[in-house]
Amino acid sequence: TLLSVGATISRSTDDGETWSAVEHGFSGFVRYAAHVLGKWVACGDGGVMRQSTDGGVTWSALSPGFGTTPIRAVMSPANGVLIAAGIG
Repeated sequence: TLLSVGATISRSTDDGETWSAVEHGFSGFVRYAAHVLGKWVACGDGGVMRQSTDGGVTWSALSPGFGTTPIRAVMSPANGVLIAAGIG
């Protein structure tokens, strides 16, 4: 599964041949996404983080502890640890 983020989240299950938008629950722009140990984690405006455990079909809220601090980076190195960085 591939994900594309921005004003929407779109997913592809055929290596990018076709894409479909999914309901994600973000009220603003989706800034970053990372694949972490079999799940997707996405960050949006206002410090909002959501996760998907089914390839981006459904999304649920995460509580990263950033408050409304804008998250400017999210990544997952090979060890599966999620790293998120905010400004503030």
